[in-house]
Amino acid sequence: MPVGVIGLGSHVPDRVISSADISRWTGASEDWVRERTGVLQRRYAEPGTTTSDLAVPAARQVLDANPDAAGRLTAIIVATCTPDVPQPATAAILQHKLGLRSVPAFDVNAVCSGFLYAMTVGESMVSGRFGDGYVLVVGADMFSTIMDRADRRTVSLFGDGAGAVLLGQVPDGYGVLASRLLTDGEYHPYVEVPAGGTRIPLDERARRAGEHLFRMDGRAVKDYALTTLRKVIEQALGDCGLDLDDIDRGASVVCAARNPYDIKELVDEHPGRVVYQRTDVSDAESVRELVDAAARTFGGIDVLVCNAGVSRDGLIRKLPVADWNETVSTNLTGVFLCTQAVVEPMAARGGGRIINVTSCTSSRVAVGAAAYSASKAAVEMFSRSAAVELAPKGIVVNCLAPGYVDEGMGRAVAANEKVWATYRPRLLAGRLARPEEIAAAALFLATEDSSYVNGHVLEVNGGLMWD
Repeated sequence: MPVGVIGLGSHVPDRVISSADISRWTGASEDWVRERTGVLQRRYAEPGTTTSDLAVPAARQVLDANPDAAGRLTAIIVATCTPDVPQPATAAILQHKLGLRSVPAFDVNAVCSGFLYAMTVGESMVSGRFGDGYVLVVGADMFSTIMDRADRRTVSLFGDGAGAVLLGQVPDGYGVLASRLLTDGEYHPYVEVPAGGTRIPLDERARRAGEHLFRMDGRAVKDYALTTLRKVIEQALGDCGLDLDDIDRGASVVCAARNPYDIKELVDEHPGRVVYQRTDVSDAESVRELVDAAARTFGGIDVLVCNAGVSRDGLIRKLPVADWNETVSTNLTGVFLCTQAVVEPMAARGGGRIINVTSCTSSRVAVGAAAYSASKAAVEMFSRSAAVELAPKGIVVNCLAPGYVDEGMGRAVAANEKVWATYRPRLLAGRLARPEEIAAAALFLATEDSSYVNGHVLEVNGGLMWD
């Protein structure tokens, strides 16, 4: 039978280390910390805490959720590079603190890859001689104990915490299908704590030199990962008889709207993949809650589509100021707030795509639509500015300018015989756009198919010709 994850557990300490703390320690500005790392906060354990202390609640969480696990446990593996002591293994100490029976318990030290190594070893054990029971795999570290608080390149990234999984047999069609592990030992100086082993004893000289603290060549690590990860992923997929095109990469979506009934059908059709978040895009706090909900539900944000829009038509001389303000607040300020809110989360994931929906009226005069046209035109200029500013972070910003669509405002135009008689001859397509045609254009801008498109306004208007 295949082997997979039976249960999950996690734990982080209460103490929050903010960007302000990092700024105070290193002299780097809070903006530098946020922009370079995308990390908003870290957790540090209190003095006197050990790595096994962090591992205990994570392990108990997964064991308590599976009542028969403790009695059927066949091994404990702890992935850590900050053990309680050089020996014995932290896994042995964890076993004692959990009050578990005598089973093999050992550590794996592969730094950031440690948990993957431990998972692979655990899966192999369950697949072999240990197949009748479970293997508990815990990843736990206390980087706060080895941080050089003056080194902004590392102290801004790392913290303390633990995660645990219970591995066991699962039904066919589930579980771990393949794994690939890779080490290039020639690059070992990229990530190291020089002292504390047999190479450099942990003496007073080593402490004065800071050789007992963590060091990392971040740029070299990033370059190596970018050139190696794709190869390893393709190898693992190949072991399963698959390639990248076989992977379901359909998006999970958080729909923001003021009224849940607007998207109820969509949410019902895709349970778990589409969720609703009540949002007022003109309110900064509401937008922040939206971004937090997306990160909490799906782990991050890769694509932002800003499609909120209102229109309060009226001649300029008669247009109430309140209508003007509402239009600009939703159509323009909303785009600004949403863009601002996703920059750091996207940068932390290595980049992303922002698609701001404007209108065919953003570059053409439409009498009675001054507020709408002005706000949508401003979105286009804002998007071009954002594209220039955010390109170094890997964030691409484009606009999608639809014509008249067969819903909402578009249907209202077509329903007015006099107005439609004016516009229809100007449409080379001779009809309103179908919503799925606009969605296809948005999908193009959201994927690698548009990798060479940035700061652009893509018009999808059926060949609308203006006088």
